[in-house]
Amino acid sequence: MKIGIFDCPSGAAGDMILGALIDCGADSEKIESALMSLGVEELEGVEIKEVFRSGVRAVKFEPLIGHHHHHSQDENHHHQHRHLPDIERMIDAADLPEKVQQDSKAVFSMIAKAEAQVHGTTPEKVHFHEVGAADSIADIVGCCFGIYLLGFEKMYCPKVAIGSGTVQCAHGVMPVPAPATEILIRGLNVFRGEADTELLTPTGAAILKYFCLPGEPPAYNNVRSGYGAGSKEFAKMANIIRLTEGSSGDEQLMEKAVMMETNVDDSTGELVGSLAGELAGNESCLDVWTEPVYMKKGRPGVKFCVLCRAEDLDKIAEIVFRSGITLGIRYQTMDRITLQREFETAEIEGCEVRLKKGFYNGEQVFCKPEFSDCRKLAEMKELSPARALNTITGPLK
Repeated sequence: MKIGIFDCPSGAAGDMILGALIDCGADSEKIESALMSLGVEELEGVEIKEVFRSGVRAVKFEPLIGHHHHHSQDENHHHQHRHLPDIERMIDAADLPEKVQQDSKAVFSMIAKAEAQVHGTTPEKVHFHEVGAADSIADIVGCCFGIYLLGFEKMYCPKVAIGSGTVQCAHGVMPVPAPATEILIRGLNVFRGEADTELLTPTGAAILKYFCLPGEPPAYNNVRSGYGAGSKEFAKMANIIRLTEGSSGDEQLMEKAVMMETNVDDSTGELVGSLAGELAGNESCLDVWTEPVYMKKGRPGVKFCVLCRAEDLDKIAEIVFRSGITLGIRYQTMDRITLQREFETAEIEGCEVRLKKGFYNGEQVFCKPEFSDCRKLAEMKELSPARALNTITGPLK
């Protein structure tokens, strides 16, 4: 498995992350071409150069903003008043792979939700100030495209420095982390770091939060690394971010999952069954099941259980709460081990059958046909489902 690990001892910003992606092998010409297709009128090109931070070589990515459009906190140009729908339209119209469009819009949406929470408005009505500027649009879309080009299957950010002190924002002086950043870092492992200034920008926080799992990666072979430079020089540390590409073997089978559960004794079987059916078809839900229980007043009830990934906890919780079956959910994070999986389609007795295969150390140890396909074969051949299953599994052994 190809994994990426961000080391952020001096924080992170969009341009630093993109510099590290380019240094790690993402094609800078493709990235520039994609960014120019956005049609951001202030964006006249990009500059990618090697710089040194505390004696360490790194790549500096810099969008070239037209002089008369240059973003400044003293000026009030129209680009400071872009809203989320404006930016989404630009991304949809750009020459970008669909996955990059989805990821870019999702990162902007995360920032819009955080800003809306800070200012007591809705994500669509948020005035993107710094983040609506051309350089931030280039940073976010560029990072999403760079990650797409490098093709990481999983990314990790063990911890990131956020800084301390105060920062000058469009709305005045704010404590570090700025209010929107403070919302975005929830779920990341953070520490203050060595500088009395802002080290983690809202853009950097959103990109890391969206793409990375918090905590340490599994054991891996170090393939290569790239260094991205920040704008400032610090006395006590190199202002760089490092991206390491790793190749992870069977340790990839270890992953974090969240088990959510709630006890229900005052809902109908139809509602519980309907919710279980809805979650069973949701790709963010790894598993869903119910267990019979007796509640404290002797009433028979149901323990409703859902297994999902940590990053999907909020999404699944919202579905459960909106179903109206409960007032509260317990959850715990746990480790789980899975086999490497592959899916293939085989033709057996004239019927297409989907096979789910599992591998351990490269050796196939599991193979099972989809039961719905067994049923199809049973109907075609006028067999019982059990006989059809035997017909299919016979050649597989």
